[in-house]
Amino acid sequence: ARGMPPPSPTSETGDTFDSRVRAEFEEETNARVLEWHYLFVVENLFRHGGSKIHALEHYVEVTIDRTDVASREGHLVQEWLPMDALATADLRPYAVRDLLASGRQHEVRHLVVNGWSED
Repeated sequence: ARGMPPPSPTSETGDTFDSRVRAEFEEETNARVLEWHYLFVVENLFRHGGSKIHALEHYVEVTIDRTDVASREGHLVQEWLPMDALATADLRPYAVRDLLASGRQHEVRHLVVNGWSED
């Protein structure tokens, strides 16, 4: 998310990827995950506050139990967009936005976004 510090690890002992995906939705929103499947991982190399950040971001496609999704955490801003609005949204990194908007996200497993390339 633009303008926010990098996320801190939230895994707990005994968590699986499945339990963590489900728990994150339930902790951060009023929605419950009905089903999900893995799309791809992004190695996102970017700068934040003068520091170099190398983040691994996992993207999943989920089906949730409601359309009136609200945040449970006041410091988080969530915006829900229809898929046909992604191509022009200010969603970063742009390479991820463009991949999702193209409908080709099932063709990619690993994407590197190198924001350090100016070095």
